[in-house]
Amino acid sequence: MSLDQQSRLQAADWAIIGVYFALCMAVGLYTKFKRQRGLETSEGYFLAGRSMMWWAVGPSLFASNIGSEHFIGLAGSGAASGIGVACYEWQACLCILLLGWVFVPIYLKSRVFTMPEYLNKRFQSRSIRTYLTAIALLSYVFTKISVVLFAGSVFLYEAVGLNIYLSATVMLAITAIYTLLGGLMAVIFTDVLQCTVMMIGAIVLCILGFDKVGGHSGLWEKFPKAVGKPWRPPNTSLPLNLTNATIESCFKVTPYWGNMFRPLDDPDYPWLGSWTTVFFVIGVWYWCTDQVIVQRALGAKNNVHARAGAVFAGFLKATPMFLMVMPGMISRVLFPDSIACADSVSCERHCGNKWGCTNNAYPKLVLNVLPTGLVGLMMAVMMSALMSSLSSVFNSSATIFVVDIWLRIRPKAGERERVIVGRVTVVVVVALSIVWLPIIQGNRLFEYLQTIQAYFSPPLAMVFTLCILWPGLSEVGALSGLIIGLVMGVVKFIVGNLFDPPECGKVDERPEFVKLHFLYYGLIIYVASGAVMVIVSLFTKPVPREELGGLTWPTINDPPISHDALGEEGLTRDVDREPEKGEENVPMDSLLGTV
Repeated sequence: MSLDQQSRLQAADWAIIGVYFALCMAVGLYTKFKRQRGLETSEGYFLAGRSMMWWAVGPSLFASNIGSEHFIGLAGSGAASGIGVACYEWQACLCILLLGWVFVPIYLKSRVFTMPEYLNKRFQSRSIRTYLTAIALLSYVFTKISVVLFAGSVFLYEAVGLNIYLSATVMLAITAIYTLLGGLMAVIFTDVLQCTVMMIGAIVLCILGFDKVGGHSGLWEKFPKAVGKPWRPPNTSLPLNLTNATIESCFKVTPYWGNMFRPLDDPDYPWLGSWTTVFFVIGVWYWCTDQVIVQRALGAKNNVHARAGAVFAGFLKATPMFLMVMPGMISRVLFPDSIACADSVSCERHCGNKWGCTNNAYPKLVLNVLPTGLVGLMMAVMMSALMSSLSSVFNSSATIFVVDIWLRIRPKAGERERVIVGRVTVVVVVALSIVWLPIIQGNRLFEYLQTIQAYFSPPLAMVFTLCILWPGLSEVGALSGLIIGLVMGVVKFIVGNLFDPPECGKVDERPEFVKLHFLYYGLIIYVASGAVMVIVSLFTKPVPREELGGLTWPTINDPPISHDALGEEGLTRDVDREPEKGEENVPMDSLLGTV
């Protein structure tokens, strides 16, 4: 790292970062000592006492989703191929509304703490609950946390040259402390703070970046021409298989960089996969069934606040197109030789990664565009995103472990024991994440994140969709579809990793099965697992309808069967009650009218 980059953080920058960390810790301490009584129960610790207002639920949903990997990944994808990646973000706006209007009413009516607990109530069986619990905990440690840490470490290394282990360990420790202290309530309150910081910092950088390239018209004119020049040591030439024409064909910007609907054979975002798999599979799985996201909605005071929070979050999800994707494109225009490096040798020289340097687009823009003080603000933004994602995963991991594992081992565990076990779980997750750090030093895990989601989320999205819409889905049918979908995803993932993509100038000789786009294969898994679930359910005995009160939409108004997995009275509340005094002022009409 050059000296000019190492000296980018001045005293004002460090002061802003210090103030930010102090505020985060203050929120955790406030929640711990000022609201101590509410944290003594499992509902208070894991679901914030089901007392969160819409204005806290919305930013928490957004901040829990937008981690440092979004700033690095969305900007990097924007730098590589234009605005196509924004299809993930804009479809998420609709998926969040599905959460508020279709899924959350069932979850609240069933009075569950976790998604595995809902499946246990829905099928009155532990098999599927055990399956989902194992998948959730493993994915949190080995994908969510590791990917977030990788992205955050890229930024910190670019900014201050901090060792990956030191920077990641410090952020893990601070996040774990305020999560341990205050539970979900502390997480949601800090999410509101972090969301505010993220939006302010990203807006400032976006404005300054557009000013550098001459506004929107300047970006649209210069982006397709931004291709770096190949670098070679003195007195050397290009490899025989590379010519200037070959390099231009390999590294030039796709002609569809300004389109979100691209041809069926587009290597990045084919329209059929981008507007079906992304919505029905990845979107529904992530926004409507993932514990990290759903837990924020479960902490709402009632359905009204949960829905209003979903609408608020939907508006916020429309902004990454302008605050993350386009800044990545701006970075390519301003720094073409590094961000748009022309070949593997040039890329390795600029960022140490022969596959490309687009992941460095956002940090490069921050360090070279922002003045002193604002660089510190953007450091706080990145740490806000990282710590928000980590705190969400920590709290959700603790909730799942206590409710779906510990209470099956010790069903008579008291409230104090449950909270203590939840805090110990956070410590264990932090330790496992630190052990996993050597794996995330390479780009490979980060690059495959979307692929992993497309391979492993389809059966989960399908089973939850059928669970709440069709009372006829049987346990055998659901489990059969989950297993078929898992096997299909594992096979494609393993076989795909046996073949590296060809470098520039080389013919792609991989099997057609390997070259099949992951979005198309995810759609195939989704349809296949759903077909298995339906067919098997038609020939097996479903749960009797009278035992599904409040667990599906056709039976939402039927009297519920009392089989609370926690076995305690007073842990849940009537979420369908009339709004209390003051709650009727929630601006639902204005929010929905704007939609």
